[in-house]
Amino acid sequence: MNLKVDEVPVVEVHSAVTGSDAATTLWTHLRASSTLASRDLGEDESIALLIHELKDLVFVVLDRKAAMVALAELGPSRVASPFDYWDWLRAEGMVDETTFDKLSARVLKEDSGFPGRPVRFR
Repeated sequence: MNLKVDEVPVVEVHSAVTGSDAATTLWTHLRASSTLASRDLGEDESIALLIHELKDLVFVVLDRKAAMVALAELGPSRVASPFDYWDWLRAEGMVDETTFDKLSARVLKEDSGFPGRPVRFR
C-alpha cells in the first residue's frame, strides 16, 4: 500500500530483499537471538532498511523499545514521534489544524505513555 496526496507519496511500503544488506542486518544484528525476536519484526525491518537503503528517510515510531533501538542505530536526526510526522504533514499543507488535533488526541487516548500533547506542539 502506498498512500499519496495529490500524487505525492506520503507513505510508501518497503521490504528487505533476501540477501540484501538490510536483510543481513535484520537477521544477524537486530534479531540475532530469540530474546530479540520478541520485538516487532516490522519495526526491526524498517530500521534495517533505513540503515542501508533508505538513508534519507526518518523512522516514525510510537513504541519505546523500537524508539531506543532506532535512536542507537540511526541517530536522533532520523527518529521522530508521530507528532513530528503530523507536524510535517501540517507544514506541507497535507493536513489542517483540526486533523492535526484529531490525530494527536487519538494517540493520547491509546496507552502511548505520553503524559499529554508535547509542549512544543501546543
